[in-house]
Amino acid sequence: MTPLDQNHVQFLRNLEAKYFNDRPELAQFCLSYVMLQHLIDDIVDEEKSIDTILEAFSLGRRVWSHPIYIKHQVALDVVDELANNSYGCSEKWKTSEEQWKQVHADVLRHQGYNVFFAIIYLELGRNALNECSEHFREYSHAKHLEDFNGTFTKVAAAA
Repeated sequence: MTPLDQNHVQFLRNLEAKYFNDRPELAQFCLSYVMLQHLIDDIVDEEKSIDTILEAFSLGRRVWSHPIYIKHQVALDVVDELANNSYGCSEKWKTSEEQWKQVHADVLRHQGYNVFFAIIYLELGRNALNECSEHFREYSHAKHLEDFNGTFTKVAAAA
């Protein structure tokens, strides 16, 4: 199973060319982390697959033992735990009877990218973070536009 479609991989490769220059270890870590987020989402959202679960465990071990993660572990552990908490809320809220929770669930589920953004900030600085995060969030929104429109349409119809 490939957790990222070709458009997503190409987008990340474009980020790599622009921001990571001669830092293949940084590009590899960032791509691995984003892939892990997608695998975890697949485990939660899709029919259970032992292959996906084992792939997530294997990739998680590589992500959390990667030299870049270890270098920034004190900061990243906090950001990762907050992202984990937000994802848990999003899973509960997406089926809530309260419409505002359904809408915000779509936003909360993308908090895992904050670990990716923290790495950009810690390794490349604030300017790279500002530029990269805006492009990444716009891309992520466009990629999930159908999901957002479905949620917003449902909320508008109920109002």
